[in-house]
Amino acid sequence: MFFITSKLFWFLAAPGNLVVLLGFAGLAAGVLKRQRLALWLYRASAIGLLLIWILPLGPLLLTTLENRFPQAPASLGAPIGIIVLGGASDETITAARGRVSLNEAAERLTEAVRLSRLYPQATLIFSGGSGALVPTGLSEASVARQFWTDMGVDPARIVLEGKSRNTTENAAFTAALIRDTFGPPTPDQRWLLVTSAFHMPRSVGLFRKVGLPVVPYPVDYRTRGTSQDLLPHAQAMDAVRDLDLSLREWVGLAAYRATGKIDDIFPGP
Repeated sequence: MFFITSKLFWFLAAPGNLVVLLGFAGLAAGVLKRQRLALWLYRASAIGLLLIWILPLGPLLLTTLENRFPQAPASLGAPIGIIVLGGASDETITAARGRVSLNEAAERLTEAVRLSRLYPQATLIFSGGSGALVPTGLSEASVARQFWTDMGVDPARIVLEGKSRNTTENAAFTAALIRDTFGPPTPDQRWLLVTSAFHMPRSVGLFRKVGLPVVPYPVDYRTRGTSQDLLPHAQAMDAVRDLDLSLREWVGLAAYRATGKIDDIFPGP
């Protein structure tokens, strides 16, 4: 129920969708001869889009998330396993085209290949089923396996968790899988967690909650982390994307804390 509710809520609340819905509401008001209401809705939609475009709210929120955990040092000790969260592939296009299709978060999968070569004894664990309300039948886990084996990773090193639909289930199902496969985690074990930097605070909070300490390994940065991030985007839709992405994480953090899924509203090092 939480999964479906969160999907429907964000469809309506995402800033990009909201300005479009305001525009359509204005169109409907015009058809119903409510001209003053239509004009108000049109103005709200246009002003909302303009403010998203020129104000650096999205980049500021993203940078705060991405800077919460430092980049992993080059001198990391060898981990027993590398946990990679889903969200880097497009299962629909992969199924339709018959070849692996990656999206903007592809670094989650590509960096895992580099890490697998750097730590040849580590197990590579992928967690991700399908985050769609209506799954296509092809899981992210199966796409990840195909990509990694195409990149030369030994299939014997790959362990898949292909049932999770969101980050809450990523953490719970992966922790259960690790306990069943490796036994209870011990202090001397090191588990790397690979996901997008903006997604790391919520992910770490969830893994801590299920009793699996992880070493954050953030990838897929969307901001420079400099004053240049404060400049307006060249394309308005890029600004909408950044605000949608960052607000989704912040709303997720607040909702997860309110429902007891994480212990801190902004998990950190």
